[in-house]
Amino acid sequence: MNPESIAPLSPPRIVSRDAFLLCGMTQHYAAGANAGIPSQWSRFVPHIGHIAQEVPGVTYGVITNVDADNNFDYMCAVEVTAFSSTPAELSTMSVAAQQYAVFDHRDHISSIQSTMRAIWERGLIDASVRATDAPCFERYDDRFDPRTGLGGLEIWVPVVTGHSPRTRPR
Repeated sequence: MNPESIAPLSPPRIVSRDAFLLCGMTQHYAAGANAGIPSQWSRFVPHIGHIAQEVPGVTYGVITNVDADNNFDYMCAVEVTAFSSTPAELSTMSVAAQQYAVFDHRDHISSIQSTMRAIWERGLIDASVRATDAPCFERYDDRFDPRTGLGGLEIWVPVVTGHSPRTRPR
């Protein structure tokens, strides 16, 4: 671990969240080859505000299906109150009720990988929580400006509290 390359990290808030539903655009990425995520968002943005049962004001970047080689699926999404009339190019996801460690990312969106690395390398351990196998997500609200990449966002990591974490679940 190179401390110079790890972002400063404030302690997380521990939050319990009820189950919720997402509708969005999913793409698979190989480990370290996630440069396509901004263009995935560009393809998804025209759908925002036009999805049936959409909950306005918040978007999500959801990380799922992380394998042993750190390949993963990424979903650009909005919350919905029900699944109905989902366009063919979009997919849906049900997220179970879960406890999360919520970390703030206040810098430009281009530095989010540094914050993610800090969370996995020391943030969870410092918070005395262990990640569990459930979707992890970026939560973008009205503070985030997609035109400038500034304003901040939250990173929600599903956790079990009261344990000494040592590894990321696969």
